[in-house]
Amino acid sequence: MSTATLSLASIFTIEAGNYEHFQFDAQSATFLRNVILAMCVGILFAALCTMYQRYVPGSFIRAILRAEANTPETAKSLAELGFEKNIFVRMELRFGTLLLKHLAFCEEERGEEEKKRPTESARFYIPEKLKYRAELRYETKGSGPVQLIFTVVLTFAIAILLIKVIPILLSFLDAIL
Repeated sequence: MSTATLSLASIFTIEAGNYEHFQFDAQSATFLRNVILAMCVGILFAALCTMYQRYVPGSFIRAILRAEANTPETAKSLAELGFEKNIFVRMELRFGTLLLKHLAFCEEERGEEEKKRPTESARFYIPEKLKYRAELRYETKGSGPVQLIFTVVLTFAIAILLIKVIPILLSFLDAIL
């Protein structure tokens, strides 16, 4: 009775074969495997970024929408919204230009030409013209932890399937040619 050892390296290895009409050697197999795995990493990175956007800046946008802050008169500060100690939201407000495209802020002590980034005393609101876009971009549906796990499993399953099916497809292609 033989036992087959299954390792991570064997799962992600494309078998190079001898084909009559084209060359597919070990170097080509390694390159193709690396391309497939790089695409998987890109998909997973995009899923993580999407989840981050929904939970960090999204929670801030949803808090502004719940507070019905849609004019400078009804604008709310970080403290009023409960985000005065949230370092991620503060970093997004300092560096995140995407977040700043979906809201507006007002400050009394600064001139109009200095209003590129909010300070500690800023009050935030979402004008009516930006409300729909902000609701759509930062809604809570999708991109949660369950979807992230599903994306990871599905992405690696498809990668493994591709890696295992490619030699079969190359054999068929060689037979057709």
